[in-house]
Amino acid sequence: MAFSGGVFSRLYDWTTDRDNGVKILASRMDEEFDGMATGLSTCILKDGTQTCTAAVPFAEGLTIPDDKTLVFGTDSDVTIQYDETTNNALEIAANVEGAALGVVLKADQGDDNADQWKVNVADGGTLSINSKISGSFVSQLTLTPNATAASSTTAIAGNITVGGTVDGRDLATDGSKLDGIEASADVTDTANVTAAGALMDSEVTNLAQVKAFNSADYATAAQGSTADSALQNVSEDNTPQLGGNLDVQTNSIVSTSNRDINISPNGTGTVVINTDLDVDNININGNTISSTDTNGDITLDPDGTGDVIVASGNLGVNTTSPDFPLTIENSANHLYLKQSNQDNGWLINTADADGELHISRRGEGASPSNNERLTISTAGNATFTGYVGAEGGNAPSGGFHLKDTGGTSRPRITNDGSNATVIRAGSATGDVKFNNFANTTELVHIKDDGKVGINTSSPATQLEIDGGGSSATFRMTNDATAAASGGGLDISINNSLNVGINNQKAGYIAFNTSNAERMKIEAGGEIFIKGEGSNTTSATQGVCKQWVKYDSTGTFEVDDSFNTSSVTDNGTGNAQPNINNDFANVDYATSGSCNEPFGNTTIINITTYAAGSYLCLTQADASNTRRDVDFGVATSFGDLS
Repeated sequence: MAFSGGVFSRLYDWTTDRDNGVKILASRMDEEFDGMATGLSTCILKDGTQTCTAAVPFAEGLTIPDDKTLVFGTDSDVTIQYDETTNNALEIAANVEGAALGVVLKADQGDDNADQWKVNVADGGTLSINSKISGSFVSQLTLTPNATAASSTTAIAGNITVGGTVDGRDLATDGSKLDGIEASADVTDTANVTAAGALMDSEVTNLAQVKAFNSADYATAAQGSTADSALQNVSEDNTPQLGGNLDVQTNSIVSTSNRDINISPNGTGTVVINTDLDVDNININGNTISSTDTNGDITLDPDGTGDVIVASGNLGVNTTSPDFPLTIENSANHLYLKQSNQDNGWLINTADADGELHISRRGEGASPSNNERLTISTAGNATFTGYVGAEGGNAPSGGFHLKDTGGTSRPRITNDGSNATVIRAGSATGDVKFNNFANTTELVHIKDDGKVGINTSSPATQLEIDGGGSSATFRMTNDATAAASGGGLDISINNSLNVGINNQKAGYIAFNTSNAERMKIEAGGEIFIKGEGSNTTSATQGVCKQWVKYDSTGTFEVDDSFNTSSVTDNGTGNAQPNINNDFANVDYATSGSCNEPFGNTTIINITTYAAGSYLCLTQADASNTRRDVDFGVATSFGDLS
């Protein structure tokens, strides 16, 4: 059954073969099943050295157990896992020592620069968010971690635009951020503020005083409105300069009128975020999200039942050029599947040396071993180390074993103790059937009592062949007769209930009992019968080839005959039988007898032999006088022409 373009095609039609008298051959069955094997193998595996050419849909989603890693990239560059043990979060990690991790986010298929953002984590932990400008990723925000959050830095390459109000008291262009005011000071008390070397709002007279915080410069109450206006100008400055950290306390940095907030570090600077980043969306113009920590992880951790979604494009693990929705490249192990409540799982990998696909059960312990369960070669051959079962939740008990959902055994193919292949029915009273491809015509039926029916489901004998509306033929062949067209021994019955035994070739048919030959029919039709002792008699030679019974008294009459066309009356006591199928020559034998009316003693002489006739002379025994007889009988033996 050939397989091409995803379609199975029949090589032979068994019904047509049956009607045409074509035998059931093992070689023809092999051709059909080899095609099925090739098709099934092609469906299971495109090629051990090639990847699938179409997307693989998962109707129920793709589930990866906690703390199990997806490895991407040819050299295991990136891993993805849900780390439940340590961080309880989805992690994306650079899997190579000292390597950075980059994640590129694309909108609208990333066909424009502005559609692309890259989140990058460098070795050491510096996080940068980069937008793609003029074909290259440019850092917009850089977060650099240090020993403490207070000593960490955030660098913004672009402008900060806010839509709300920024408290100017928290800004200082020299970075001092009102150094003299202690956290516990009562800033509503003028004495405390003055003691700390700071100014009250009502004492600020101009912007220069706000920036310098010179304790020698104090503003009067009348000058407070001027100072407030100057501080507001600081927050509305398009390019404010900060000498220290920006601490918004419990406030927010917001924009108004749907404006953006841009953090753009200068030059090669980066935007560093040293804590969780809580945003609705991240747009990355670059192509990398990386961790700057040594062997640092990148975790994608959706909340609750949220999902991690790759809306478009291909996902590459350990590769920067994935060709398919999920491309995993590695020199050895590729994909590990494990449930969170199990100590071991399943490992799927391909071997570069032979291109085979291997599925193994991962062991337990500190140094687990891989126990291979299935291997598929590049030729499509599948090798199982255990039983192969098609069942409904019940393990197979040997060979290829079918069970239903209730665990009831169904047909199985196994080996017995002598390594013979055994095909077993589904139950003690079950039959074995062989149907055609469409499962509509029953071809062979084996009853539970051993009776075999071909084209019948109810054989009455050990072997019954039903030819249907036409004749039924049972043919036996061997290597010699099968190679020749029309060879073999046929036993057939036609619609008229005539039974025939036919050797298709020029060989004899022998009948034996007790392993000894009793009768043989040669190819030319000669029949030999085994007689007493060791004698073998040719039945063909011993059979009467011609005979006749006639009455020559009164009107000459032929009473009965065989192979006799006529009898010529040549006069008193002279009859000439004429043979219908002539003898081969005159060396045949004829004997005769006769009876004269009135009881006279009469003899019959056979003379004047010809291939097609002879003479019967009847005469008185004593006087040799010719006489007619009321019956004359002659029988002939020999070889016919």
